[in-house]
Amino acid sequence: GELMQLSGIASMFDLASTQTELTQETHKLLSESERIYAYKNKPFEVLHHPEVVRQIEHVIKYRMVIDIDYQTQDGSMHIPYEPYRIVFMQENFYLMGKNTRTARVELLRIGRIIGVQRTGKTFLHDRDIERFIEQAQTPWANYDKPPQTVRIRVDTEVSKYFYAKNYLPSQKIIEQNQFGQLIVEYQITNFLEIEQLLIQWAGNIDILEPRSLKRYIRRQLERKLERLKPKEKTTLG
Repeated sequence: GELMQLSGIASMFDLASTQTELTQETHKLLSESERIYAYKNKPFEVLHHPEVVRQIEHVIKYRMVIDIDYQTQDGSMHIPYEPYRIVFMQENFYLMGKNTRTARVELLRIGRIIGVQRTGKTFLHDRDIERFIEQAQTPWANYDKPPQTVRIRVDTEVSKYFYAKNYLPSQKIIEQNQFGQLIVEYQITNFLEIEQLLIQWAGNIDILEPRSLKRYIRRQLERKLERLKPKEKTTLG
């Protein structure tokens, strides 16, 4: 158990191959864990500004209002922000908190934060935001929308995978019918939260509700199939 946790943390932050202030005993435990465990998934992004991460950790701890310089495709933007938590989801690190300009809860990619300035102000945590952060399952979670229930029917031949793994934290197996099929339930705030999962298992599931989600997934699959069709060659003159 402890070796698994240590190995997972070491893999996530690549501690074994970087110069870090670890004790000799910790290095020994890392070596032992790596002989047993191999983690193939690591964060997609490289954190080029470790000093920014340390600043974020500090302002989260002391609940400081900050100004963030955030890298975009077109340059950078300035975001006044109340930082709540650093979250690791979908193999990326995110800062979750409140944009005080828009009064919206926003997720910011840590790898795109290029500067943090303290404003000298502090803030009180909003319990609703804290609850949302605890319950958020994916980067596409939407604070402004209440959760809605998704129910799917899973074919017998793949039911073991849904027994073995929760594909989202909210996954619940409601029942198993006489044919061995499962009825599985999820709570989502955005179709994007579950789109990839449903497309992955499209040949082995039926979307029972909501019907609007079934129509949405059908449109997405039709678009993907359309992209796979061979393009007609055009001739000149």
